[in-house]
Amino acid sequence: MVSLPCCCCCSLFRSFSSLSQLRSAGASHMASALRNLASLKVKDVPTYVKSSLSKEKVVQDTWSWLYKYNEKYVQTGSIRPLTDVMLSIGFLSYAVAWPTEIRHLRHAEEAAQHGIAHH
Repeated sequence: MVSLPCCCCCSLFRSFSSLSQLRSAGASHMASALRNLASLKVKDVPTYVKSSLSKEKVVQDTWSWLYKYNEKYVQTGSIRPLTDVMLSIGFLSYAVAWPTEIRHLRHAEEAAQHGIAHH
């Protein structure tokens, strides 16, 4: 049985040939990186961080995470991706709107202090 991609992301995941290599990356990569960082001497930390945060390493880790997420949630028909998108959009919209709300709140407080009607 051929499974059809449910969205463009699924077809994108399947189109990359390096995903099988990324699949072998361990899920506890972050934990092991932190353990390695804790065991280093202070003078060796910048070199370790620079190698851990290289563009290639970040791209590889990101694709690895996306592939595993796709396998675990998208391919199994879970509701989790929908809830993740909804929560992400909610947090993002709040983060974008927050500075405007704070600016309005401060303006209203200043107007109240000066006895000016706030509109």
